[in-house]
Amino acid sequence: MRIVFFKIIIIAFWLLMTGWLVRYEAFPEKFTDAVSGYRALFQRGPLILDSWMQIESQGVPVGYSHTWFDTNLEYAEAAYTLRNQTVLNFKLMGQAQWVGVTVDAILDDQYCLQQFSAIMVSSVYSTRIDGRRSRKGFFNVILKTPAAVKRFEMEIPDDVVLYSSMSEMAVKQLALGESIRLKTIDPLSLTVAEVIVKAVRRESMVHDGKNHSTTLLNINYQGMSVSAWINDEGQVLREETPFGWVMRASTPREILSRKRHSFEGADLFASMAVPSRGQLTEPRMSKKLKVRLNGHMLDLDGLESHRQFLAERHENSVVMELAAQDKPADSIRLGEQMPQAVRQFLASSFAIQCDNNEIIKQAKTITAGSQDGYEAAKAINEWVWRNIVKKPTISLPSALDVFQRREGDCNEHTYLFVALARAVGLPARINIGIVYAETSGQPGAFYYHAWPAVFVGQWVEMDPTFGTPLVDAAYIRLTTGEISDQMKLLGILGRLSVDIMEERSQ
Repeated sequence: MRIVFFKIIIIAFWLLMTGWLVRYEAFPEKFTDAVSGYRALFQRGPLILDSWMQIESQGVPVGYSHTWFDTNLEYAEAAYTLRNQTVLNFKLMGQAQWVGVTVDAILDDQYCLQQFSAIMVSSVYSTRIDGRRSRKGFFNVILKTPAAVKRFEMEIPDDVVLYSSMSEMAVKQLALGESIRLKTIDPLSLTVAEVIVKAVRRESMVHDGKNHSTTLLNINYQGMSVSAWINDEGQVLREETPFGWVMRASTPREILSRKRHSFEGADLFASMAVPSRGQLTEPRMSKKLKVRLNGHMLDLDGLESHRQFLAERHENSVVMELAAQDKPADSIRLGEQMPQAVRQFLASSFAIQCDNNEIIKQAKTITAGSQDGYEAAKAINEWVWRNIVKKPTISLPSALDVFQRREGDCNEHTYLFVALARAVGLPARINIGIVYAETSGQPGAFYYHAWPAVFVGQWVEMDPTFGTPLVDAAYIRLTTGEISDQMKLLGILGRLSVDIMEERSQ
């Protein structure tokens, strides 16, 4: 059986790559409620910082995160520079993977954000985002990939702290039960959200052979909860993510001694499986499926669709009945005017460049001779499946970059499909969820996955990663949309499990 390449939803990777929320030596202030930007964080003056953290998975180092804060002499109008560099080096599906993320923030002498940048480079794709203050509360932003450039202005209020993940400051005198609320912007997704840091309890822990008195902090971002232990000197000693990745305070010597070595531990693919009870005998033949999804699902609005039905809803679980995608009974003609309700799914975006001439030309070539919308969608699905090399990829997907590079995993396949479909007038969107898959040497399990839905008079779900024109019942959609919408999944990563209750192949 052909090996199918999966990877966990990309958001979790780049959030991890940027580093987790609390990374710095603390500032000796007590805060409760909201913190009003960098000025509040630095109101007693900055402490020049140089912090190193080792990233581990399954007890084995897979990378590091280096953060420093220093005075800035390069720009006359700027006073301080905040920088984080995070590097990961690991194996996925037997293939070596590496990725580096560098995030900078430049502040003026009043600790007001003036510039920021985020650069993400992997073994396959790269993305750069630069922002510069244009006027009070607004920044000019440039997004660049090898294939595309986009310029626009966006609002970033003065009380927003740049989310390099590294820029949230722990507070060493934060009393038990007290919390900090920070409005942040993640420079990779340009998503504004709130981070809540709460002091939970005092704990004793051993770090590097020494016993430390620490405060356990709970850090909540978009529903995702991270635990961090900070000692009495304000140093974060350890952080734990909900899906098993650990960050541990380290030294430059320890980290740099490992920097040139590849990750030699277990392949990370198996760790991406969603815990499940029960197995499917023939998942690709599954016509009807009944499952229980365990975890806090109440905030997800993408659970129900034309082939997914909510049978029961409980406090921490839902029972879903799923059906395989049927061939549409009727299909629109290609080029026909679309209903108002679906026209939003024809729009171009920075990552789905359906108005690009290269994309339009290729889409028309693929669908040449097709008058039927469903037949045109099938042709696009087939072309993407045959022409994009299946390769585990760490990236912020961009359809035009995938079209030019011709390799990637489910995200890359899906973004390109959606762009090609929209380019010929077929509304299309991105589904994010889990799919049951069997892989060589691994038992069948559910894995995070992306696949498209296309409107041909009714919504039809396909999968160009597998070359499947009609998905089976073992595809469970959790949400829809691009990166900013996919952030909704952060709250369930590491907390979701599936009970297979009933399967029918007829």
